[in-house]
Amino acid sequence: MAYTKLSLHEVAEEINDQFLLAKRYLDPIHEKMNMQEEMYRSYLDPNSYPHNARVFDPRTFRVVETVIPRMVANEPAGSFYPVEDGDEATTHILNALMKYDWRRAEMFPKQVNFIKSLLIFGTAFGRTHWDFREKDRKRMKPKKINGRLVWTPESKEIITVTEFDGPNFEVLNIYDCFPDPNATNIQNMRWFIYRMFKTVKELKAE
Repeated sequence: MAYTKLSLHEVAEEINDQFLLAKRYLDPIHEKMNMQEEMYRSYLDPNSYPHNARVFDPRTFRVVETVIPRMVANEPAGSFYPVEDGDEATTHILNALMKYDWRRAEMFPKQVNFIKSLLIFGTAFGRTHWDFREKDRKRMKPKKINGRLVWTPESKEIITVTEFDGPNFEVLNIYDCFPDPNATNIQNMRWFIYRMFKTVKELKAE
């Protein structure tokens, strides 16, 4: 099958058309989700609430906050098991590595937010990716004085250090997720759009 190479402008138009298609489909769903979130937060709209007393029923909040600790009591992480006699050492290493990556990615609060979205809205979105971040830091640079190396606050240099390098998980804002409305599962989903807000400076840096 021959594919036509599109220009950047045509690609941008195609992405925008897909975004508008998904947005038209999701706008009424987002309105219902707003009502679900207001129920969770026990929000009373003064414009539509028919009574003078500001009395609310915190049942939804209580149910959600009661269920979450039960669902996150244990880490939902799998385990590696040896198949042959020589696999025992490897499985110990893999299990330790998985626990290390789980804690380094700070998965517990992310897990709580993910499950909270599931309980309030009935669904949640997240992405697993390889996260590589670098950061510039200042450090003192040694100077040679009278044949000796001396570190002084006045002598500094900027170095680039690796801040994070490994698998990571991100809980996505459900209102910024626009999946293919014609998809019935993730296998036949043609595209998935996640809306992000960035400054011009951040875009130029990328």
